Amino acid sequence: MDQVMAAIIRNRSFEASIPQPIWTVETVSQVLRSIPRFLFQSPRSIGRQNGFRHRTPLKQRNLKQEFYNTRKGVLILGPAAHRDAQKVQLGLEKALEFFHWVETRCGFTHNELTCREMSLVLAKGSCNSKLLWEFLKRMSRRGLLTTPTVKVGNFKKAKFLMEQMELPGFRCPPDVFTYTILISSYCRYGMETGCRKAIRRRIWEANHLFRIMLFKGFVPDVVTYNSLINGCCKTNRIKRALELLDDMVKRGVVPNRITYNSFIRVVEARDLLVELAEQGSIPREYTYKLVRDALESSGKIDLLDEELCTRLEDGIKGRIRQVMKVKPLLQHQSVS
Repeated sequence: MDQVMAAIIRNRSFEASIPQPIWTVETVSQVLRSIPRFLFQSPRSIGRQNGFRHRTPLKQRNLKQEFYNTRKGVLILGPAAHRDAQKVQLGLEKALEFFHWVETRCGFTHNELTCREMSLVLAKGSCNSKLLWEFLKRMSRRGLLTTPTVKVGNFKKAKFLMEQMELPGFRCPPDVFTYTILISSYCRYGMETGCRKAIRRRIWEANHLFRIMLFKGFVPDVVTYNSLINGCCKTNRIKRALELLDDMVKRGVVPNRITYNSFIRVVEARDLLVELAEQGSIPREYTYKLVRDALESSGKIDLLDEELCTRLEDGIKGRIRQVMKVKPLLQHQSVS
């Protein structure tokens, strides 16, 4: 790790400076965590003086320059204003280069943890969110994007940024990926509060944001549906979750294992069907199909016996035939 950081700080090639060891998730994460500590801090934050506490005099503000920077949208205030822009840019470039190099040259396979550490580096070093969004979109295509990954920042700041992006004339309007991040964050943040009123409020806001997304013409993907369905199931809003599942199928979005696992646990679902069959009851066709699809998606379809499946399917077909016979009779009685 020391050799990697020396190559990053001196802006050298990784191929010429570092041998190719066996990289682990922990060592890659340590390298990514060290980049902001060495390259993103301002000189005022490095080191500590002995004796009494002493602060460096504040830098004289140039109000005229701040006015022009505000109009250009590049004004930086706070501790980040005293950082070396060249070092920050070097850290971002070398972090992305290392992230790509360790995978293509060293045979390392990234996972959710390394993806999250890289997201933190981009969030701390980027003045705008474009670079971070592009990285998250690439990781989402590879299936490495999780809720902890997208929550690299503060939830309240993310909500404020979302409100700014929805204003007319904003240079970077929100898209499907942006709405998905906020919906997932609402569901997760609501469950972490521990207050029933706060949980209901967060789930309502997630559904409200989902409806705004549809109203603006965006087509949600499977990650959007899974986030909202999982939040509804955990708060016992099963009816709303089933409505989302039906809407999901109507829009041509294919449910996956995560979708079905939000509704039921595989072993408990199998035990439920067995208990219904032993009591002589026949489940509804929708319930039976939901459990069977969940078992198939998780690779545990062997838990259902063929005899049990045949008995349940015959019972469901018999119920359908009985309903079809009763329906014409009721129509004839209503006409009479």
